[in-house]
Amino acid sequence: MSESTVKKSIDKQKKKGIKKSLVFIFILLILFLLAFLAIYFNIFGAKDLIEKKVKLPFLSSSKTTQDDKIKKLESDVSLLKKVNKELEDINKEKDNKLIILQKQIEALTSEISKYKSQQESREAKVKEYANYLANMNPRKAAPIMESLVNADIDLAKDILKSIPSDIASQILSNIATDKTIKLISEQNTKSKQNINGDIYKIYENIEDDVAAAVFDNMVSNKNNIKLISQILINISKDKAARILGKMKAENAAVLTQDIAVTQ
Repeated sequence: MSESTVKKSIDKQKKKGIKKSLVFIFILLILFLLAFLAIYFNIFGAKDLIEKKVKLPFLSSSKTTQDDKIKKLESDVSLLKKVNKELEDINKEKDNKLIILQKQIEALTSEISKYKSQQESREAKVKEYANYLANMNPRKAAPIMESLVNADIDLAKDILKSIPSDIASQILSNIATDKTIKLISEQNTKSKQNINGDIYKIYENIEDDVAAAVFDNMVSNKNNIKLISQILINISKDKAARILGKMKAENAAVLTQDIAVTQ
């Protein structure tokens, strides 16, 4: 082997040795760097940060969006619950109002039934008394009518209306004048707008002095003058003249003048 060849072989081996040395040194440097980093992270709390799961920016954004959606859904659910509660309260209030209204209807219905029952009872009582008095002697019926006037004037009036006018006038002629005035004068006043024939019949058949006393009492109210004149015009002339003759002169004059104007 020549000397040049040997030199080349030696150079190659030297180069290989240098490369191996460099690779070895590089590996050592990497290992050293890794060891340094491990020690560094351990010393400055990197491990704790990892254990605490430090949020990475690109992961944090995604989680925040999900949390917002959950919060919104929870808010919607809360709102729906609130609306539902309000609707339940409204329905409850309506139910309470319906219950109150139903009770009011029941109370009114009961009151109407009671009133009808009382009215029917009153009508039956009026009819019974009227039949009883109409079939009695007028002089005996008169004290009973006076007692009714003292006890219940309205009932007495209704009974008087239910008795035939000729019998009613005879009863009135036998009771105290003040009681007759109570019974007839107010009845006349209430019948101003529509005087029926029964009123005329009563005055036609009642005693002259009783009718005169009633009219004297009514004339004190000027609004009754037309009413009295109408009654006197619709009864017989003789009866009207006798009643006027029994009245106070000043009252008779007022009525006579009004009758003249009316006719």
